[in-house]
Amino acid sequence: MLNKITNLYFSLFLTLMINVSYTQCEMPNNSLSINGSDIWYNSTEIIGGFQFSVDGALPTGASGGDAASAGFTVSTGGSTVLGFSFTGGTIPAGCGTLTSLSLDGTASGLSNIVMSDPSGNSLNFSYFDSSGGGDIVCEDENACNFGEVGECTFSDYLSCDCDGNAYDGYCDCDGSVLDDCGDCGGDGADVMCDDGSMACSESDCSSDSEEIESGCDLPENNLYLLNGDVLYNSSSDIGGFQFSLDGGSLSSAAGGDAAAARFTVSTGGSTVLGFSFTGGTIPFRMWYFNFTFI
Repeated sequence: MLNKITNLYFSLFLTLMINVSYTQCEMPNNSLSINGSDIWYNSTEIIGGFQFSVDGALPTGASGGDAASAGFTVSTGGSTVLGFSFTGGTIPAGCGTLTSLSLDGTASGLSNIVMSDPSGNSLNFSYFDSSGGGDIVCEDENACNFGEVGECTFSDYLSCDCDGNAYDGYCDCDGSVLDDCGDCGGDGADVMCDDGSMACSESDCSSDSEEIESGCDLPENNLYLLNGDVLYNSSSDIGGFQFSLDGGSLSSAAGGDAAAARFTVSTGGSTVLGFSFTGGTIPFRMWYFNFTFI
């Protein structure tokens, strides 16, 4: 008699181990599974609605589970199960039993899974085969392996598709775009021409330096060297300045609006420094400073 009871308990334990070899929270993130007639879920996102098909059996009704607790209306039609809320109810992120089905037949799995968040945006869900004997098929249309066996995989880059082709508006897979000079991920025009304008290369600069005759010919907030005079065009009052002369050395600096504003202007090597001990400023306009070269 004792042996029969022992064998009975062992059989029941073995049956439970075969039918329930995992829990809802042990399922992969964002997956559904079917355990008998119960639909299990594990979600990292809030669920605002769901739809799926039952394989191998005909669902004739649905009730209970977290869908019922959230006030969802769950209906069945053919092999399809549809759940949503008329009042905006949601199922919190987590794991549990989504709903329990009444089935005509034995279900072999779920397919055509569509899950959405409270705003109606699609959630990336897949079917988890608890038996380990079936294949998981990727059902996310945005995945690289949509419709193929295996977990869904996606492009590693936001600016390229699964084949490494850059999306419109991008020039590589790192999110770079073409700059004004046509360079991928470049900084745009970075060569300063003699007239103070910026160009993509020196060859793009105008060679007609005679066009610059005064500070009025310059773009705003630019300096220009013309026969020993440093012309300027400023949109703001100038309280001080410093710059270096390329290709030469300076012996002195005098005149111009710096002198008129009683600036002290000194030179050292190729560097020029101008400021006022009394708080003087050079009003915003276009004129010049004068320098003598060695």
